[in-house]
Amino acid sequence: MQFAEPDALKDALAAVPRDHRIYLAGCTGEPTATLDILASDPALGAGRRFTGVWLPGVNTRSVIADGVIAEGASADVFFVTPALREAFAVGRVRHRPLGYPEIWRWLGQEAGRMTAFVSVTPPRNGQVGLGPTADFTPAIVAGGARLIGEVNPELPEPVNGVRIPVDRFDLLVDAPNTPILYDTGAGDPTVDAIADAVAAMIDDGDTVQFGIGKIQAALAHRLTGHRDLAVHGGMITTSLTSALESGAVSRGVVTGVAVGSQAFYRLIAARDDVRFKPASFTHGADVLAGIDRLFSVASALEIDLFGQVNAEMAGGRQVSGHGGIADFARGAMASPGGRSIVALPATAKRGTVSRIKPVLGPDAVCSIARGDVDIVVTEHGVARLRGSDIDQRAQSLIAIAAPGFRDDLADQWSRMRARM
Repeated sequence: MQFAEPDALKDALAAVPRDHRIYLAGCTGEPTATLDILASDPALGAGRRFTGVWLPGVNTRSVIADGVIAEGASADVFFVTPALREAFAVGRVRHRPLGYPEIWRWLGQEAGRMTAFVSVTPPRNGQVGLGPTADFTPAIVAGGARLIGEVNPELPEPVNGVRIPVDRFDLLVDAPNTPILYDTGAGDPTVDAIADAVAAMIDDGDTVQFGIGKIQAALAHRLTGHRDLAVHGGMITTSLTSALESGAVSRGVVTGVAVGSQAFYRLIAARDDVRFKPASFTHGADVLAGIDRLFSVASALEIDLFGQVNAEMAGGRQVSGHGGIADFARGAMASPGGRSIVALPATAKRGTVSRIKPVLGPDAVCSIARGDVDIVVTEHGVARLRGSDIDQRAQSLIAIAAPGFRDDLADQWSRMRARM
């Protein structure tokens, strides 16, 4: 099959109906050539509305930050990434604080007025693949969006990935590029202590969910001694390599996205026990509740003595998004034998600030409600909150705070409790 030359993308962008949003796929589906063109010719994005599920630390570019902002472009986003910070500050980026099932529904409802640009694998048997990113693009495909595909022969093609008929695309353009790469970075003694504590709670035969972050990466490396595990979640990274190769994850992987190294992409693309599913499945409430012994691990920025979790705002600044954190917390608690973990260091800013607060302040948001918090882990211990009364919850959380903050937390709880 003959593909159009990359220059055809410029014509495709110019031809997008003015009442359409331009959807730019996230993760490894990021349309690199389209972003290059928009950055080099900002007039193509003038006055346009963009959208996409772009993840902090993964999708580090932004059409809104590459010179288009002065031309009046705007974007509807679900995570505020560093690349979007300036545009968010001046109101050109509209943050929608939706969980993954709601993002899926919103995209599907709006898809009829979208033109989507997405990186795909070369055609085979009349279809192209979405590579290792199957989370949200299927929603806009099903919703009737116009599709423009950047055909990237370097994009990994998983055995059990999501595929779309070639005739569903208005245009396919030859666009070889190195796929998005991602490195979780090195851990530290605090991260290692938390990962050790969490790993000790995982039993053989559990189904494990963990997303992106240093704690999750350290935990994945500690699964090699386990057996008969499965993984079900929204994302996997290179850190899962050792668990896959050791045979620990013998019941397979279900994920919406994989990000990591080239070697990791080759590994997961060749395995028929790694299955890619859309966010409607990976984060579906009924699906999660139907998984026996779902063990979910989420990171957080802070938690208060009521058990309310903030995973999105630091110092009053939106630094991430709601994502799937609440979906998996509720799903794991609804799962027969399931457990939901919130893992975080006890302090921030080199030990000068406690991440365990008396109560979330006005510069924070509640990402997980107190009734949905099960187990909290810091480097100082484990607090089991499910079924506890408010005083037991506060006492358990104070016990895993950094020692230097415990007396003050206890005093503040006592004063708050007297006012209740």
